Amino acid sequence: MYEKTFPNKRFKLTLEFIKKHIDASESILDLGVDNPFSEIMKTEGFNVINTTGEI
Repeated sequence: MYEKTFPNKRFKLTLEFIKKHIDASESILDLGVDNPFSEIMKTEGFNVINTTGEI
């Protein structure tokens, strides 16, 4: 998915937004398959559920 670049800046900004607006006790439905940002959210303590569908 990220063969040449990894969107660190976008991931950082999105994580800041999520932390500001979503409580860690809530579940996040992530459409598609597991991806690097899903793992970041899980590492930060969020309950992430992937639909496991194809992108």
